[in-house]
This record gives sequence, C-alpha cells and structure tokens, in this order.
Amino acid sequence: MNDATCLKSLLDARWIYFKEEAQEDEYSEYKVSFRSPKCQKGTLLIGCDSDAQVLLNGKLVYFGASPSYPDHPIFDKVEVELQEGENEAFLTLYYFGSADFSSYCKGKAGLVFAFLSEEGETLCRSGEGVLSRLCPTYRSHRKKAISPQLGYSYAYDFKGRGKEGGWSSSCLLRREGQGEFRINERCRFLSRPSYEWTRVGKGHYLLDFRKETVGHLDVDFNSPVPQRILVCYAEHRNEDLSLPYRIENRDFSVELFAQKGRNVFLDTFRRLGFRYLEIIAEEDLEISYFGVTEIAYPFRVKERKLEDPLLQKIHDVCVYTLSCCYHSHYEDCPWREQCLYAMDSYNQAISGFVCFENLEQLKSSLLLISQDERKDRLLSICSPSQSYLTIPSFSLFYFKSVALYGRKSGDVEFLKRVYPKLKSILSSFEERIEDGLLYTFDAPGTWNFYEWASGLEGGLNQKQFKRADLLLNSLFLWALDGFESIEDQLGTPHDSGAFRQRNRERIRETLLKDGAFLFSQEDPFLSQYANSCAVLMGYFTPEEARNLETRLKTSEGMVPCTLSSKPFLYDALLKIDPKNASWVIEDIKKTHGKMLEGGATTFYETELGAEDFNGAGSLCHGWSSYPLAFFEKLGLYL
Repeated sequence: MNDATCLKSLLDARWIYFKEEAQEDEYSEYKVSFRSPKCQKGTLLIGCDSDAQVLLNGKLVYFGASPSYPDHPIFDKVEVELQEGENEAFLTLYYFGSADFSSYCKGKAGLVFAFLSEEGETLCRSGEGVLSRLCPTYRSHRKKAISPQLGYSYAYDFKGRGKEGGWSSSCLLRREGQGEFRINERCRFLSRPSYEWTRVGKGHYLLDFRKETVGHLDVDFNSPVPQRILVCYAEHRNEDLSLPYRIENRDFSVELFAQKGRNVFLDTFRRLGFRYLEIIAEEDLEISYFGVTEIAYPFRVKERKLEDPLLQKIHDVCVYTLSCCYHSHYEDCPWREQCLYAMDSYNQAISGFVCFENLEQLKSSLLLISQDERKDRLLSICSPSQSYLTIPSFSLFYFKSVALYGRKSGDVEFLKRVYPKLKSILSSFEERIEDGLLYTFDAPGTWNFYEWASGLEGGLNQKQFKRADLLLNSLFLWALDGFESIEDQLGTPHDSGAFRQRNRERIRETLLKDGAFLFSQEDPFLSQYANSCAVLMGYFTPEEARNLETRLKTSEGMVPCTLSSKPFLYDALLKIDPKNASWVIEDIKKTHGKMLEGGATTFYETELGAEDFNGAGSLCHGWSSYPLAFFEKLGLYL
C-alpha cells in the first residue's frame, strides 16, 4: 500500500485521549481487540503527541515516535504479524506537554491509530470504543527535569503491573494539521551490552560498559523487599566510584519502585547516553541483568580503509560517534541534549556522507527544520521546539546542508519544497544589511553565538548588540554560495555579485589591520575561525592569505578554533596551499589522538572533554567527526 492510501486510512480514524484535558508529563494506556480472518502480515498506522509504545498480542511492535511540529505530525507505518481470530493491542502513550525544553514543540495530547489487513482493509481504528486510563506503572505529573534540552525523566512502579480497573471510553479530539509518514527509518533495538560491575556498598553498584553506550533501560532482578532504586547515568565517573549525575540544574537519573521478588522491565520512552550506570538501592539486589538494550539507526556503513593505523582508529571512532548521534534525527550528543541544531547537523552530514550510504537521515532532519516558524524568520535554536532562543549564525548553516543534500541526491522536488523557507530566512538577513555590511541581530531571544571560544560565545541570555562582525558577514557569503547552488539546481539563478563586491570592500575598509581581520570594530581581537572564513570568502588577496598562513597554523595572537570550527581552518589552509594537507593530517592526529590516549571511545564536544562547562562537557558529540570529510577530500582512503 502506498503512503497516500495509508494516510487516508489513518485520517479516517479519530484522535483520542483518556480524558478531555491533558496534563504535563502524563502517561496513559489504551486497549482494544479486533479480529483477523487469517494469520497474515498486517500494518499498524500510528501518530501521537508525544511518544507511544504498542504491544500486539503481548509482543512489542512499535516504539519511538518521531519528534514533529504539531501542525506537521509525523506518522508511522509498521508491518505487524496478525493472528487468526482475536488480536489484542495494548498501547501506552506519553504526553510531554511542556514548552520549556528545546527538544520538543508543545502540541495537544492525543493518539491516532489503525490496524490494516494485507489487502488494506481496516480491521481496527482509534475511536470512542478504545478503552483507556491513566497509566498505573509510569508515574505521571512528577515533572523531574533531566536538562533544559532533554525534558523529563521517569519513574516506573512495578506495583502497578496487573492493576485492574479504571478503564473507560476514550475522549474524541479535534486535531488539525497536515501529517505525513516518516521519511527516515525507525531505530532498531540491538542487544544487551556486557559490563563490568563493582559493589560499592549495600544496595550500591557501579556498572562500567567500557564504551559510550546508547540504549533504553533494561532490567531483570530480584528484590528482597519493596524499595526505591535510583539509577544514575554519566559519561565519566568520580574517583570514589560515584557518578556526577547532578550537574548544576541537570539530573541524569531515573527511578524504579521495585516490588518484592522478580522485577523485569524494558523502557521505551527515554533514550539514555552514557558509559557508566550507578544503582543506588536500599537493600542488595539479586541481579540477572541491569543495563540497557542498545538502540541504533540502521545505517548502511561503507567499508573504508586507511594505511595509517592511527588514522584508521580515528576513522572507526568517528563512525561510532556519528552512529551514537543519530536516532530520530541528527542530535548533538546522546547524553545531555539529543537536540537537532542546524550547525551541528551540517558537520555531521559532511562526515556522514563519507561513511554511510544513507541519504534519508539528512533529508528528514532538513524537512523538520524547515517546518519551524518564527516571527523573525530565523530558525529556532533547535528543531522541533518552541524556544524563544535563536542563533542567527546557525540559520546560515542550513543553506549549506540543503545544498549538500541536493548535490548528493539530485532530489529537486525536495529543494522546491524547502525553497520558500530558504527565501524567508534569507530575507531576514538581507534586512540587516546597511551600506554593504551585515549587522548582527539584537532583538530579545537572539544569541549571537559562534563557538565555545573567548569572545565568540555571544553572551547567552545577555543583551545583544548591533555590530558588523567578520564571522556573520563571512558565513552569510558562505550561505549565499549554498543558496546559489540550490538555485542553479532549480534553474532559477541568483546573482549576488554586486553585494559581494561591496561587502568585501567594506570589510577590508573597517576590519583589516596588520595583515589580519579584527573580529569587529567594537571587539578588536583576532579569531582563527573568523580569519579562516575570511580566507575562504575572498576577503584576503592571495598574497595576504599566504602571509597569514603561519599565523593561522599557530593561532599566534588569535583566539584558536574549537573542534566545531576546525573544518573552516583546514579548508582555509588547503585553499592557501594544497601542500598544507600534511599539516591538516598531523593536526587531526594530534587533536583526536590525544582524546584516544585519554581513553575516548567517541570524540568529545570540546578538547577539554568532561572538564568543560563545569563538568558537563560531553564525551560524545557529532560535530567532532569532521576528520572523515578530510580523509575523503585528501584522498587518503585506499
């Protein structure tokens, strides 16, 4: 059955909820029976806000709804096995319901589903006849935040298992918004990874999984008494074998309320990223397994080999880092945020195309970003979200990502679909141009961030100022390159030559000093990132760029690049002289080799690793896999 036929079947169903008014951080359950005339392969169609789990005849057949915007719901189509005669479906729905986090855009609670036969006949659909109730196992309304990005943690109560009563007819809801089926694939459960464990004290255990691990909590243990168990997770540990699971306003822990005897549980609602688990119980546990079932996107990995063993190791760890940082969409890190940023995902995409055959993972992320709507026409800091924050420079990376996907895929129809969004974003920048210079945004909610380096952090939640800085102007020209590439593919050429010439003249007049460009007149420091971009965008003459080469390599007198901006430095040096390829490779060896020497199994957010951001630095971050792009560019793969 094609998507159009399935979508019609799903739209014939009704959105339901277990009560008329939903509350934040709420779990509910639904059950329905239906008959199938034979054993057959059927189809489950489902959509929800915010996430759902489906058991069919006692077997888990669905979890992991795709994050979406309320007016663009993303539905799923899943093949299921139907048994002859009676079939029983049991669904659990989680409603996030908060507008305060940057990984979710608040919509109305609800669930819609249908079961179809092999021939496409509707055997069952959501409606008033579906029985529902408040979930007795997952505890609702606790609103225990993990981080400002991730949202809420959970508590699971084993005593709610098998609870009878409380069922009633579902409430019908009115929902608007044009939905469509998921473009990318769904994640797969893999297996239970092994670990080393240490008994720290009574009821207190530390589990070391020996690598960065991403999965859902999976436990099977006996408890001598009913008791509360705190499960903490982290990417590094303290010297006393405890975990730093509370960092400032973050709390990386979930809770289990065990019953006496055996307790078996596999969560499907909260993906965890970590290396270590800490179990804190009141009494000792008899553990059969206490860990996670790993989860991964079904990437088709290219076989790539390098002659140098260290570069091969860096390649392998980059690939694993990328795989840990893509599930429903590109995400910056699997531990602390799991957010889709336009800048981070560009770095992930240029590397992902080297090691993965897939194209759909970038397309689905770009489509999701395109559905973000703000009055200022910029992109929200993350998608999907309702965050008041926007990072203007990140909106410019979106142009290059779309252009990259267009070149790799030849998908002109997709380019046509997002083209109006690109035009809208572009217009918001064009309105900030005065006499050839692009000025920064200074409205409330703006964050003029570029990278985690002195002078470039932008002052989160601080007053922003209007100024013409080198980086925003350079990145705007870079985005124009992407936009013009897209227009070439669409056959609608765009000529920005006059603006480019005037912009180059004005930047040179106002910011060039002693052979390098100041960041801005108001902030007259030198940035390695900004001057690298100035080389790439032609602000320097070829002779001036050659004279700057040594300073770029040493960052002498400059704020040095961080891991997120090193690709610009490398590209600038290669533009100045292709012979700088050897320097680029040696710098990758030095930077990433140091992380490996420190025991890294994935590459860090910044070179300081866990020590950065007051102990909240991520040890797994997608943007740090950029070496793959340069191994490809420099022809190092055998």
